[in-house]
Amino acid sequence: MTLGQYPVRRSCSGAERWHGSGAGEAIKVAFTAPLNGDYAAYNEVDGARCMAEMISTEGGVDGRMFDLLIQDTGAHTQAAITLTERFLGEGMVVLGTIPFSHTMIPLAQIAGTQGVSVIQAQSTQVEMHSGVVDTFLSNVAPDPFTATAAANYALSQGVENVAIFTSDKGGSWSAKVPEWFAEVIVDGGTLQTPLNYTSGTTDWSPQIAEMRALDPAPDALFISWAMPDIGFLIRQMRSAGLDA
Repeated sequence: MTLGQYPVRRSCSGAERWHGSGAGEAIKVAFTAPLNGDYAAYNEVDGARCMAEMISTEGGVDGRMFDLLIQDTGAHTQAAITLTERFLGEGMVVLGTIPFSHTMIPLAQIAGTQGVSVIQAQSTQVEMHSGVVDTFLSNVAPDPFTATAAANYALSQGVENVAIFTSDKGGSWSAKVPEWFAEVIVDGGTLQTPLNYTSGTTDWSPQIAEMRALDPAPDALFISWAMPDIGFLIRQMRSAGLDA
């Protein structure tokens, strides 16, 4: 396949490399990320390809083009670690990964020892913003800031009674953001109950039963998670008569 005039080569291992032609040594950017499966939506490979092509058509960076080293890791942290170590041997200068701490943090620690920058445009995880590596690049605010902003907005909308959902599956994003939200809420409202869940939940009836038992019913809930789980939660809440 090709991207404009820039060829893509696929090896027998399933790895994919994108090359822009040009003078000077290539800038090697590696992506050890899931290209398929539940976490595929969080990889930034397509955006990297697009930007590499756009920059290359303008002459590159000081005449240097990009060499994108792309490998599908599925959702397997060990596979991502092995590939990161391999790409370090191939001279990568930037590493892209997914915004989940179980993979992102160990990869960043490995890459950081070699002075490699880590990019993750979607990562709000406080661990990454507070010094896991010195060369972490993102364009989002860390979790405590977003939690505070959300809580202040909720209070401004008249929210008084809140339930929060926490999970350890997404690192600080899913475990701590709801708690930081609640710390602000209690200054002007009430935290009625914390509820726990795990990734892949399709039946939220135990949590919904607990919320229905609250008096008064919560007028808001806070959860840091993603589709499709959230869709199931909202639909089942509506069916149970909860309109928080």
